[in-house]
Amino acid sequence: MIIIKVRSRDFFLLYKGVFRYNRPIMQLLTKVMNMDYEHWETFLALADTHSFSRTAELLHISQTTVTNRIKQLENKVGKLLFVRDTRSVRLSEAGLALYPYAKKGLELLKQGELVAKNSIDFDEILAIGSHVSIWHYFLLPYIHELRNQSQYTLRFFTGHTKRMLDLLMDGRLDACVVPTPPHHPYLEGIELFQESFQLVASPFLFTQVPLHLTSEELRTLPFIHIPWESPFLDWFHQDIGTRLLPSIEVDDTTVLTRLLLNHKMLAFLPELVARSFIQSGELISIPFRSLHPIPKRSIYLVFHKKNRYSRAFLDFKRLLLSGV
Repeated sequence: MIIIKVRSRDFFLLYKGVFRYNRPIMQLLTKVMNMDYEHWETFLALADTHSFSRTAELLHISQTTVTNRIKQLENKVGKLLFVRDTRSVRLSEAGLALYPYAKKGLELLKQGELVAKNSIDFDEILAIGSHVSIWHYFLLPYIHELRNQSQYTLRFFTGHTKRMLDLLMDGRLDACVVPTPPHHPYLEGIELFQESFQLVASPFLFTQVPLHLTSEELRTLPFIHIPWESPFLDWFHQDIGTRLLPSIEVDDTTVLTRLLLNHKMLAFLPELVARSFIQSGELISIPFRSLHPIPKRSIYLVFHKKNRYSRAFLDFKRLLLSGV
């Protein structure tokens, strides 16, 4: 078993930097931040198994050791972390409050251990995250160019904006490209470009392509909805959402485009995604008449301030800005 020692001040900064500041929780954490890795591991295992004996088996230690570690944590906190009865063990109110923070902290320590084992200079690793659609229709050519120009180890992550920003705050990403500006004091963002949304459809959906469509006409057509982030989502709810029940709602661009291409349907797509399908004739663009103009969305390069001078990040930023 590898034991990770973390200095009290470092552990405090880890929690303060990753989690939103919550005074009662932070006061609780400052009391226990100099406990060893094994104490946190034991606390989480007992919380998950609800059994001292199963926790001992899981961690390959004695039941007495489990009991001692939990007592040491509780003494440090000054509160009971578990409620014990004859049948099971469950988290107390204080334990429930501490659990998500302990779990997150342990995950970060394990991730740090893996990074340390790689034996590669930090500046030679570049971890980037983005939406699947932005990867497919924007970022991949830049990644190919970056590989040709450098010897960096590249790590890619996909997901929605919230997951990307969480990974950025956790230190698992160096940068992400997302359609939302950052609102955290530790993060910075650079607007890369703006794009509009287009109503697109299979060319086989209509015998005669309409000059335009309205929200009322959408109600009679096989419309697919994907909840693109604001400001589009706000516009959709205001102009269309209360009057339209979509035939299908999805949360993945790949599924959306497959349905459009194979099942004679229509949907709103960002220009970045729609462009190549319209140029190839696989989809057609249809003007949409609404009460308010369809808003554009901005795409941002978001990064943690501590990474702003990393050589790998600077090369990536330069490449993006030169091609936008």
